[in-house]
Amino acid sequence: MMDFAQPQSNGEDGDELCPNHRETLPPAMNEGHTQAQTQGQELEKIDNLASVMTVHESGQIFEERNGDLTYSHTSIIFKKGYEYFYAKTEIRYEIDDDIPLDELNIEPIHIDHIWPLFPQDFTIAPEPLPINAYVKSSSLVYYEIGIAMGFSASRLLLEEAQVCEILRKNPHPNITEYLGCVVHENRITSLCFVKYDATLAMLVAQMPHKVDQIGRISLLNGIEAGVQHLHKLGLIHNDLNPSNIMIDAENVPRIIDFDSCQKLGQPLGSKSGTIGFFKEGAEFAQVENDHYALTKIRDYLSLPSLSP
Repeated sequence: MMDFAQPQSNGEDGDELCPNHRETLPPAMNEGHTQAQTQGQELEKIDNLASVMTVHESGQIFEERNGDLTYSHTSIIFKKGYEYFYAKTEIRYEIDDDIPLDELNIEPIHIDHIWPLFPQDFTIAPEPLPINAYVKSSSLVYYEIGIAMGFSASRLLLEEAQVCEILRKNPHPNITEYLGCVVHENRITSLCFVKYDATLAMLVAQMPHKVDQIGRISLLNGIEAGVQHLHKLGLIHNDLNPSNIMIDAENVPRIIDFDSCQKLGQPLGSKSGTIGFFKEGAEFAQVENDHYALTKIRDYLSLPSLSP
């Protein structure tokens, strides 16, 4: 752990930089001089680190306490080239804030927790990437919580890639088009998809006239067709909601975001469901999870229920 708030030194740096001072200064003065030099070195390290490190992402973490969601801390992810670092603070920093590095305990994140090794039978994304490509990288904001629960961004990324490889071999017009993995030094750094115009949530909120133009029943039928295709492949999406449905240039709905997707009957992972569209209490990947979400999407589109 790199503890910038309380720098420590074994004293060797002071001896190396000022080899004669231990012989010419009294012990108390020598100790103060060495400490000052050590602190100066640490401040220089902080300045050097700050000059090359950027805030990659940040997020405010909430915990459930006595039935209420209560602010816990802010998680901050720093990036330096292909290296990532983690810090947390009780101060509610935003990503654009001037975050003082010397007041944070910054820990390096091991590469195994970020990027999985690339399986040789997986698909590599085109190089260069198409102009209309969307590149999805893992979020590291929940890094500490994920590690504590036995999960990691690396594992989630690999599991989503596995699902996408199945979908690539079994394409469907109502499911996103997967282009392959972006690979760096034999590790998957992100997943590449065709980029679409807008989410269903954006259409309903900002362009309801276009929703009517496309047809609400037509939209729902397309979403249901995509879900049925997943189920035939033995897959459960587990996070169907208006933000995970894109509308392509031909006004066709396409299901996206498969980091919650599991094979039928598998325990749900660390990431699954969106409040309001997920069946409360669900613990396993079952078709009922997606059917429940479809009923909520029907309500969202203000369509009457099919039930008598």
